[in-house]
Amino acid sequence: MVIISGSCTGLISDRCAILVIRDITLTQRTQESLQEIEERLQTLINATPDIICLKDGKGKWLLSNQANLEFLELQGVDYQGKTDSELAEFSNFYYDALLNCDKTDEQAWQLGCVHRVEEAIPRSDGTMSSLDMIKAHRRTNNW
Repeated sequence: MVIISGSCTGLISDRCAILVIRDITLTQRTQESLQEIEERLQTLINATPDIICLKDGKGKWLLSNQANLEFLELQGVDYQGKTDSELAEFSNFYYDALLNCDKTDEQAWQLGCVHRVEEAIPRSDGTMSSLDMIKAHRRTNNW
């Protein structure tokens, strides 16, 4: 695939033009490949009953599996790019649990290593869930 763009702006003669032709085949293939990898990753994390949530260095959600969204009753919420504090506004029952996630994320970030947190979370059905959360922070520019 090629993209052709042109311009006559600022030219001395009316008889000339500048055309730029770029082959974007490789770029397009790369984007398709990345999309396929992302879809596979989403399928993989949704296949586990464990809660999985990937966040960037500022605590903004990048990717979550269905188990996590169901647990926090956030199905249908556009979570990407939001922090736990922002998502707490969408979940009255899990408001405090989400705010606490911000705190434990920060603790793990400050430690700079894998951090384990055990929490008892009350469920909206009246039961309690005991969670063993493992928080791992990867210090790169990509996350």
